[in-house]
Order: sequence, then structure tokens, then C-alpha cells
Amino acid sequence: MTLTVSGAGITNNSGTTQNFVAAGDAAGDGGIAFTNSATAGSGTSFTANGGTVSGGGVGLIEFFNTSTAGSGTFTSNAGTASGTIGGFIGFNDSSTAGNGTFIANGGTVSDSNRGHVDFFNTSTAGNGIFISNGSSFSGELGGTTRFFDSATADSGTFTANGGTVSGARGGTIQFFNSSTAGNGNFTNNRGAVIGALGGRTSFFDSSTAGDGTFTNEGGVDNTQFDGGGTIFLNSSSASSGTFTNNGGAANGAIGGTVHFQDNSTAANGMFTNNGGTASGAASGNTNFYNTSTAANGTFINNGAAVSGAGGGAAQFLDDSSAGNGIFTNNGGTASVAGGGYTNFGNSSTASSGTFTNNGAAVDGAGGGTTNFLETSSAENGTFTNNGSAASGAGGGSTVFLNSATAENGIFTNNGGTVGDALGGETDFFDTSTAGAGTFTNNGAAASGALRGVTQFINSSTAGSAAFTNNGATAAGGDNNQGGATIFFDTSMAENATFLLTTVV
Repeated sequence: MTLTVSGAGITNNSGTTQNFVAAGDAAGDGGIAFTNSATAGSGTSFTANGGTVSGGGVGLIEFFNTSTAGSGTFTSNAGTASGTIGGFIGFNDSSTAGNGTFIANGGTVSDSNRGHVDFFNTSTAGNGIFISNGSSFSGELGGTTRFFDSATADSGTFTANGGTVSGARGGTIQFFNSSTAGNGNFTNNRGAVIGALGGRTSFFDSSTAGDGTFTNEGGVDNTQFDGGGTIFLNSSSASSGTFTNNGGAANGAIGGTVHFQDNSTAANGMFTNNGGTASGAASGNTNFYNTSTAANGTFINNGAAVSGAGGGAAQFLDDSSAGNGIFTNNGGTASVAGGGYTNFGNSSTASSGTFTNNGAAVDGAGGGTTNFLETSSAENGTFTNNGSAASGAGGGSTVFLNSATAENGIFTNNGGTVGDALGGETDFFDTSTAGAGTFTNNGAAASGALRGVTQFINSSTAGSAAFTNNGATAAGGDNNQGGATIFFDTSMAENATFLLTTVV
């Protein structure tokens, strides 16, 4: 049975909230439908209940044509017995959520489906407030808000909360087909207790993050998905979205994450990965897998502000690429705090990206780094490793390990800027090679500061690279004052060329 609301819709002048409940039974669904330009009004509360018996009906609340949810409050509940389906709130055609408030609740018993709020066709979330709550039963799914077809999140505010018991899954916000996050604001929270999974926003197919703003909170334990996260799959795009991944909040806790998989792209997105907030806590991070690409994205990996915490990170694996991305890896801001970093593993490549590794500004803090492992390549990237700005602080660095190669990259290693400050450096280990790269090592910029340097260790080689070692710009610089290229162990210069300049 369905109650159809047409015409002007619902008007409540009573001053008391009016409650409407859609519920199914063993015989089938029970629904409320808004058609034409009808409104759900204000001072109204609607509940779509999940099924109560396996195979039975559920509560449905649906909007069609140009109808609107007005300023109503809507709740979609999960099924209450094993094998039941959750309640459903759906927007179709060009309908809108208006200024409504929507809550989708997660599963509460074994094998019970979650509550749903779904958008189809060209419908819009308007200025609505949406909360997808995590499950309260281990192994069950959290409530979900979903967009299909060409629907848009518009200017809505969305929160995906984590599960509330160990093993429970978090709430989700999902985009499919060519839907978009529009100008929405999204927060993905960590699990509420140890072992509970965090909230997620996911993009599938060719959906896009639009101009949305996304915050992924860090976890409180070392469960793999304890923190909040945003995931891009298939050929989805971050578009011009803004993303903040916060670090873990306890020893062993992971940070908030953004994952790119398949052929997805960071497009023109802006990503900030923050360091952990407790000793031993991991950072917020943005990760690329498969053949995904950073495209024209901007990435800021901040160093940790707490001793023993890890710095923010961007990481590339498989055959992923940094594209034309811009990456800034900042040093730690407390003693023994890790610097921000960008890592390349497997066969990933820096492509034509631009990388700036800044030195730390506090004694004992680590500088920003870019690391290449396995068979990864710097390809045509541009790398600047800046010296530190404090005595004993780590400088920025680029490091090659295993069989990684600098290929055609351009590298500049700058000296420290105060006395006893470390300079920027590029280091080669194992059997890695400088390829046909171009390296400039600048001398110290202050009396007593250390120079910029390129170093070859183990069986690494300089390949056919070109090296320019410039003199110091201040008297009293490190050793011979100028920038340097140094070979250790069984490393070889091979066919490299070297240009030495005098002190300026």
C-alpha cells in the first residue's frame, strides 16, 4: 500500500512535529510517495522501517518529478531480523532533498540489510544534511547514501560514521555511473571503538568528486580500515575536490586515507596528508594502485608534530603514475618527528611530476623525502631537496633503492641555511642508477652549514648522468664548502659527466 502526496504537499501549522512511518509486512512493502511539486514541508518526521521477517516487505519513501523533501527529517532503518531488507528513501527524476535531514542506519542483527537513501536520474541532495551511521553488529554493513545516473550531492553535508562495535562496518556514501559530489562537504569518521571500521566515501564508474570537500579522520588502533577513507575505482575522478587525511591518534593507529585504484585519476584535486598525532601513530595518506594517476593534482605531505609519529604520505604502487602532479614533502616540526614523504614502489613512475622535499626546522626532526623502490622510476620528474633550517635538523632528500632509476629526472640538492644544518641530498643504494638524470649540488648557504650532495652506495651507478657541483655561498661551509658527488663501496661513475664550479 502506498500513500501518495501530490499538489502542494504537506503543511504543518500545528507547532508540533508530525510523524509519518512507512513499514512493510509479510505481505509486501508499505510506502509514501511525493509526486509533481509536492513538499514534505517542515515540522515533519518520516521513518522508513526495514523488514521484520525474512522475505517480507519494507518501508519506502519516494520522491518523483520535481517534489522536495522540504525541511523534513527522514530516517531509514535496517531490517530487524536475519534475511530482512533495510528501509528505503529514494529520489527520482528532478526531485530534491531540499533542506531535509536524512539518517541511514546500519545493521543491528546478523544478516540484516542496512538503511538506504538513494538518488537517481537528475535528482539532487540540495542543501540537505545526511548521516550514514555505522553498524552496531559485528560483520554487518553500515547505513548508506548513494547516487546513481546523473544525480548530484549538490551543496549537501554528509557524514559517514564508523561502526560502533568491534568488527562492525562503517557507514558509506557512494557514487555510481556519472553522478557527482557537486559542492558537497564530506566527513568520514573513524570507528567508534577499537576494531570497528571507519566510514567511507566511494566513487565508481565515471563518477566524480566535483568541487567537494572531504575530510578523512585517522584511526585509534591498528585495524586496517579503522580510519575514515575516500576511495576511487574504475574510471572515477577526484575532479577539483579538496581532500584532507588526518593522521592516526594512538600508537599503531593508521591515518585517514584516499585510495585510487583501476584507471581512476586525481585530476585537479588538492590533497593534504597530515602526520600522526601520537608517538607510533601512522600518517594520513593518499595511495595509488593499478594504472591510476595523480594527473594534475597537488599534494602536501606534512611532517609530524609529535615525537615518534610518522609524517604524511603519498604512495604509488603497481603501474601507477604521478602524472603532472605537484608534491611538497615537509619536514617534521618536533624532535624525532617524521617528515612527510612520497613513495614509489613496484613499476610506478614519477612521470613529469614536480617534487619539493623540504628540510626540517627543529633539531632532530626528519626532513621531507621522496623514495623510489624496486623497479620504480623518476622518469621525467623534477626534484628539489632543500637543506634544513635548524642545527641538527634533517635535510630534504630523494632516495633510490633496489633497482630503481632516476631515468631523465632533474635533481637539485641545496645546502643548509644555518650553522650545522644538514643539506639536501640524493642517495643511491643497492643496484639503483642515476640513469640519464641531471644533478645540481649546491654548496652551503651559511657558515658551518652542510652542503648539498649526491651519494652512491653499495653497487649503485651514476649511469650517463650529468653532475654540477657548485661552491658554497657563505664562508666556513662544510669541508670543501661546495656541493659534492660522492661514491662509496663498489659504486661506479660509469659514463657520467661532472662540472665543478668555484666558490661564489
